[in-house]
Amino acid sequence: MPGDGFEARFGVFDHGVGNTVDINGSILTPRLNFGVPGYWAFLLPRFQLGGAVNLAGRTFAYVDIAITLPITSWLFFEPFVGGAGHNGSLTPTPTQAGLGRTVEEYLA
Repeated sequence: MPGDGFEARFGVFDHGVGNTVDINGSILTPRLNFGVPGYWAFLLPRFQLGGAVNLAGRTFAYVDIAITLPITSWLFFEPFVGGAGHNGSLTPTPTQAGLGRTVEEYLA
């Protein structure tokens, strides 16, 4: 079932003003085993570590906690929450979306 083992995921995204391209990859761990039996085991989290290299120089990395909920043996729903670091613009420009605040702004 989805979420029972390690996974490697890869993809290519074409997006943004000027159609920039990202090459993405991530690794997911199996569900963390806390000894939860039965159906509730599907609610156990997994860690995800990944990143994307943008061919226009806009690169980012992320760490997530995901919960993989199987719908069938090959289809699943996977909500996640996490954080990312990037080298993009913090404020919007004519060709880039604003990507948030600096760490210093969050800690102030």
